[in-house]
Amino acid sequence: AASPNPGGRKQFLLPAGTELLCEEGKDYPLLRCNNVYILPGVPVFMREQLQHAARIIGDGCHARTARQVRLSSEESLVADEISQTALDFPNVTVGSYPYYAGEPYRTVVTFEGRESAEAVRSFMLRVPEEAVLSVESHAALPKSDLLRPPLNPASPACEA
Repeated sequence: AASPNPGGRKQFLLPAGTELLCEEGKDYPLLRCNNVYILPGVPVFMREQLQHAARIIGDGCHARTARQVRLSSEESLVADEISQTALDFPNVTVGSYPYYAGEPYRTVVTFEGRESAEAVRSFMLRVPEEAVLSVESHAALPKSDLLRPPLNPASPACEA
């Protein structure tokens, strides 16, 4: 086979640490760099790779809960507490959102993941009690729903 030209070789460049996740019967691997899956742009190939990724991530079928803590404090005053909670709970996605007008709260901190309740409790021990205006819980989509093709039935492993 002919060697690709420089433009063709550029298509083969991958970030350092990229894993090739091979699946039996497939001609090409799924690519993953850390927690990012690299997908092809052709829809039929992308669909196959999304299904492959869903099988790999299959243990993510658990229900997740998103929790919000609404604070009277400005975001900058609780930034260290937010950061430390995120470090203590690496499997929980933590986000913070400042509000400036029209709301009684100044900051909303969100926690999403299996350990979100524990992360919220830990966070609330770090911030002044009088700063906490409310704590709310919301159901979140299971991670597997984000990858499941629309015509695939739900995995039995995901049923409660």
